[in-house]
Amino acid sequence: MSVQAEVSSNRGLFLGIVIGLVVGLSVGFGVSSLRQPAGKQMAMVKDLGVNNPESVPADLYGYISTVNGSAPPEPRDKEHAVAVPAGQDAVLEGWFACGNGPAAVAMDDVFGTVDGKLVKATMVKRPDVSKWANNPNLLNAGYRLKIDSELLQGGPKRIDMLGKVASTGTLHRFYQPIYLVLR
Repeated sequence: MSVQAEVSSNRGLFLGIVIGLVVGLSVGFGVSSLRQPAGKQMAMVKDLGVNNPESVPADLYGYISTVNGSAPPEPRDKEHAVAVPAGQDAVLEGWFACGNGPAAVAMDDVFGTVDGKLVKATMVKRPDVSKWANNPNLLNAGYRLKIDSELLQGGPKRIDMLGKVASTGTLHRFYQPIYLVLR
């Protein structure tokens, strides 16, 4: 899905989030032990200095563009969990940024949370996002998050997406969780 299509499909919500970003909400944290390889269970959410992902400000904007190569359906709630074939890992891809206009920055790290556990994404280049936003700071806004199927056992799992900006030490949350279920 192109950036323009992603934005056009949810322009009102996107604009609301951008306006909210002007407020500049963020939560600082200083956990240096989060330097595990991408795709591996790294730590617990509490290791970031928060009790649960919902306590992190929802000031991260962007998209969960695909789950295992297909656009996830709307609405993204527990009753409409995205099916992942049993025994197969879930791969979420998209992009995230925080800030507004030329001050917007890509995340240095992106994490998915599953039952209080953190899974680190691999960061990828997204020149389409950088070009669309006319902001070179967003060249590395892309992510690829691989969640091991073992973490998805036991019914629909809520995945909250968190991002970290290393230069400010801030943690941000994407406003909309996604639910995954093994079938």
